[in-house]
Amino acid sequence: MAGLVAVVGSRKLPASRAPAVADVVRSLLQRDCRIGTGGALGADLFALHAVVASGAAACAGSVVFLPGDISQAPARCRPVLHTFVSQGGEVVPGQAVRGCSRHQYLSALFARTIALVKRAEGVVAFIAGES
Repeated sequence: MAGLVAVVGSRKLPASRAPAVADVVRSLLQRDCRIGTGGALGADLFALHAVVASGAAACAGSVVFLPGDISQAPARCRPVLHTFVSQGGEVVPGQAVRGCSRHQYLSALFARTIALVKRAEGVVAFIAGES
């Protein structure tokens, strides 16, 4: 099996770009890569949907790094995160806790990103507008 490739990008990536993200995810999975992402809206969520749609074999070995736990993820991300876990995917929760300060949350986001990049062998980023 090839290594983990981070598929990330803008939280404001238009839904019209979801098929492009899914194409990249499927291509990486066909090359025996596993997918890592950050659990945010936009590009991260499109990548996660593509992994889940590819089934349990794709979820196994793939990883989502969060700044906190699943309950703190964006509401639109939570159902697919639960499906991802139920199909063998790994979620790495960060240190952000409910009610933490903005500074603490931003620190947890930064730590999440560093953990993802350190574990990945490569990064594919989809950028559109502001992240």
